Formats: sequence, structure tokens, C-alpha cells
Amino acid sequence: LTLMMNPDQQLARVSSQVADRINEAFPGTAPGNPGNGPAVAKNNQVVVLKVPAQYKLNLPRYLRVARLIPLNGPGTSISDYQRKLEIDLLDPRHTVVASLRLEALGKESIPVLKKGLESSNDLVRFSAAEALAYLGSPGCAEELARVVRDMPMLRAYAFTALASLDEAICQIKLKEILASDLDDEGRYGAFRSLRALDDRNAIVTGEHLNESFWLHVVAPDAQPLVHVATSRRAEIVLFGKTPSLKPPFSLLAGEFTVTGGEGEDRCMVSRIPSTGGEPQRRSCSLAIADILRTMASLGAGYPEALELIQQADNCKSVSCRVRRDALPQTVTVQELAKIARAGKGIDLTEADLRRSGSEPGALPDLFSAPSARTKSGTSVIQPVSARD
Repeated sequence: LTLMMNPDQQLARVSSQVADRINEAFPGTAPGNPGNGPAVAKNNQVVVLKVPAQYKLNLPRYLRVARLIPLNGPGTSISDYQRKLEIDLLDPRHTVVASLRLEALGKESIPVLKKGLESSNDLVRFSAAEALAYLGSPGCAEELARVVRDMPMLRAYAFTALASLDEAICQIKLKEILASDLDDEGRYGAFRSLRALDDRNAIVTGEHLNESFWLHVVAPDAQPLVHVATSRRAEIVLFGKTPSLKPPFSLLAGEFTVTGGEGEDRCMVSRIPSTGGEPQRRSCSLAIADILRTMASLGAGYPEALELIQQADNCKSVSCRVRRDALPQTVTVQELAKIARAGKGIDLTEADLRRSGSEPGALPDLFSAPSARTKSGTSVIQPVSARD
């Protein structure tokens, strides 16, 4: 990332001071370059920023925090400034901005932010917990998990903060949410967050079928759900005990046909190549995971897998709900601050959430929504790269 100095501040002294202050706030956080800060003043106009690891899932927040770092170094004025922020943090009208400014001061703000966790106000506790996560303090995990459960409009931020803090308690909380009876957005948000935090975790590693798409079978004791993604990553996530197809059905997906007769406990997967050649047929169980594995073994890719699930859902042949891109919705940071300043509650309508979440760059990168939409607002399936 690059910071450009304002035209009236394009001085070597200023750009160097900006870089020094960013490095003091984030010491030794440059990825692959331990012991050095993330900022380098290239000349009088440009400061180049590397992204600290804790912000890799939320670049908008990193830029927001970096721009709030005071140019003055540690001293009496900073102490006075911090004391004012401590007061503002506990005031719901100012807490969103105050928590960001405290985060911009670095780890010295952790004791102050922990006081925010003791507030009786939901927004104050959330703002303090989110800032603590990016400062590396695990004491925020319990509050962030509560926000996920009780405050859907703030889930995207809470999930991203949990996924940005590499602490055991964050994994524990995300696993609990994944296996809970929370709604679809909550459970899929937990899956995406847990995978972003540690993609080698056995719970979320999954199978890469035909080098085309990922299949994940998770939370076997939870309510069944089939989730498909149409952006960023070719993946199908199966929640709960054995999501399956209900016969009778006859489904066509490209060169593949999947049929199951009334009362049968197995189905037939067939491939008839469009370029000619001998048809291939294999029998498998009615479990969606087995059907997808069988199709992949016959050469199916992600488009065929998506088409099969979509057709089965349209025919009401799936034993549970099918969801596409069930991403948490939220308001922008700016709107949240505006609501807080007005002294209003933070209960918004579904329409408010949809409108707020549509602003480019409004959400953390982990939960950015698919960009392709029809005029009615329905997602359009686009080609998805098999690359992770």
C-alpha cells in the first residue's frame, strides 16, 4: 500500500515522521521482515506500507487506523490525548472513533481498552473488543463471540477480528459457533473465519476434488445445511449429519446424469461424453458428499457440481436447506459511528443492512460479497477459479 503526502506537506521531514510514527505503533510487524516496522518513506511524497499480519483480512481498517496515528511522539500531549480517549471510549456516542484512535496508539492502549469490556453498553464492549483483537490481546474473544451470537449486524467485524488473532481461544470460540444452532450466516461465517485463521485445522481442511473444487464436511452434530460459494473460492460446505438427495429424481448437469428411483437407497451417476466415447456409470449412496466425489472421479468440475445442487434444490430433492453465499451483513463503520453519535439504538432493518453492506470497501475483505448481481439483486453464478 502507498500513502501519498498532501500537496502542502510533501517534505522529506514529514514523510519520514509519518513512517516513524507508523513503525512505533506497529513495531516489528512487517510480514517476512521481523524486527522492522511496516512503513518506509521512499521520498518526500510517498510512504510505502507493508500490511501487518493481523490486518491481512481487513485492509480498510488498517488504512483507517494508520491515518489516525498522531504525528506527535510520546509525551505529555499524548498522555492527555489518551486520557481524553479513555473517557470517549466509555461514551456510546464516541466509542467507535475512540477505539480506533486508541488502537492507533499501539499496545500501550490495551489496559484502557480492557476497561471498555466492563461497560454495560453493547457498542462500547464491542468497539473495545475489536480494537483489542488487532492489538493481539486474547481477552476480547468472549465478547466477540457474544457479538456474533447476539448482534447479527456486527458479525462481519466480529468474525474478522476473531480470525485475525492467532490465539487458541479464538479457535475454540469459532468451533463452538460452527457446531451451534445459529443461523446459516452465523455458521458459514464461523467456517470461513476458522479457515482464514488456520486452513490446516482438520475441521476445515476438506478435500480438493478433481483439482476443481473443495468439499468440506463439517459439524456432524449440527443442523444439516448445504452451502455453495459463487465467488473467491470454489467450495461446497456440508453441515450436519449426511445431507442427501431424496428419490425419485433425475438430474442433468452438463455431461452428467444422476438418477435415483423411488424407495432406493443408492443412485446412479452417469457421464456421456459430448465428444463421443463410451458412457461411464457408477453407483453410490444418496449422500451428497458421495455423489460429488463420484462425479469428480468421472471428471466433473465445479460448474457441474453447482448445477447438480441447484437442480436438486429446485426439484425439492435435497434433504435440507441449500444456501448460496450466506455472508454476514453489516453496516459500515461510518454509519455505525453516525448511529452512535445520534444516540440511537443499533437495531436496523434488513433493508438497512442490505443498503449498508453494498458500499464498496465497506466490509472487511474476509466477507466481501460477490460483485456480480442481476437487476433484482440476485447473485449470478460466475466462473470460479479452482485456485485457493
